[in-house]
Amino acid sequence: MLGGLLLSDFANLFVGAYCVKMRGGCYRFQAQYLRRIRVPEPTTLSAADRRRLTRAFGDRDVEMATAGCHAALWRGRVAAITSVIAARLME
Repeated sequence: MLGGLLLSDFANLFVGAYCVKMRGGCYRFQAQYLRRIRVPEPTTLSAADRRRLTRAFGDRDVEMATAGCHAALWRGRVAAITSVIAARLME
């Protein structure tokens, strides 16, 4: 499940807000940037969402991972996390 979340465009958006972009458009990943991503507790997601994110990671399917994140967000399960991330981006 975690792999699916980190594979999504959602995570890429937030990592991109913190990371240095290197030549060629690649991010310079450091642990300090990855720690800023707030990940929901697995129990806050439905079993279907967890399976979807796990499958997306296994298939390396960015679109499915992003859809899984959006589904969880729009259902209001991780709305609090979104506000925390938005607040941190405004720092």
